[in-house]
Order: sequence, then C-alpha cells, then structure tokens
Amino acid sequence: MLQNQAEKASKIQEYLTKGDAKTAQAIEEEFFWSIDTAVPDLKELGFQVETTRFSDLSWGVVARK
Repeated sequence: MLQNQAEKASKIQEYLTKGDAKTAQAIEEEFFWSIDTAVPDLKELGFQVETTRFSDLSWGVVARK
C-alpha cells in the first residue's frame, strides 16, 4: 500500500537511487492500494477506518461497520 500515486513515483525513484532495481520494478508493475482513495471509499460505504503504517511499503487498514 502507498499513500498516493505521488508516493508511488517517489518510492520507485528512491529504490532506483539505492540500486534496488528489483524492488523499483515490483512497485511499478504490481497493484498497490492507495490510502488516499481506499479510505474515502470505505468511509462512503459506512465503515469507520483506521490506518497504521508498518513499514516503507506496508500499511494496516482496519475497517469496522
């Protein structure tokens, strides 16, 4: 998961700069949920949503109705 599309581009560049082309390619090719779109959609469906960032590319999302 990523915060938004801008963070996706930033993370790709960050990993390329670190010399980790494999991770940069994975970020580019894989489907990542964006917090900035997922949370509003869940709230619109009536969920209470909490998010916690666990690592550079990992988020936890709790959605309760």
